[in-house]
Amino acid sequence: MTSPRKRITTERRQRPLRAGIGLCVVGLVVLITGGAIAVGAQATQILGATERAELPAQMNFDADDRGYAIVLLRELPGFESIDRLVAKTACTVTLADGSSVAVSGARQTGSIETDLGTSIGRFDAQAGPTTVACSFDDSVVRTSYFVAVAPEQGTLRLVSYILIGFGLAAIAAGIALIIVGVRGRMVITDAAT
Repeated sequence: MTSPRKRITTERRQRPLRAGIGLCVVGLVVLITGGAIAVGAQATQILGATERAELPAQMNFDADDRGYAIVLLRELPGFESIDRLVAKTACTVTLADGSSVAVSGARQTGSIETDLGTSIGRFDAQAGPTTVACSFDDSVVRTSYFVAVAPEQGTLRLVSYILIGFGLAAIAAGIALIIVGVRGRMVITDAAT
């Protein structure tokens, strides 16, 4: 007596495959939304700037007790990348209590660049008269650039970072589910004689 012949086949798993594709689409939408909010937060900062001046600049204003962003503005939207100029921009902030804070575009943990400008850095102000003095570290710059000081959009930026993180996590989970769905599972069936 012979034993029946068996055949091993791979069966695609449709449920994880569909869930993975759906999760990737949702993750992409959330990622794009987070990026749009980050760009919108910076645009709001620039449009609502407390003070603007041509570099080298000294800006005086009455600060509130909150965080402020310093942004190097573009001359023409989309004209050129100004990362090199941001890295060469240094600012000294004199707070209401007389203490000073150094802010440098070369020493920031993260920067947002839009068609309107690129962040140089941030500082926490105390309520009262505040002075921000900015200049380029070298004299090679031949054209004029403007710098702006604006209240930080901290909540919007935090929401954008959270959305970007969730979007990336959803895309990663979706890719994992797609892999599970495509790899499938092994099914043992009786072979036809």
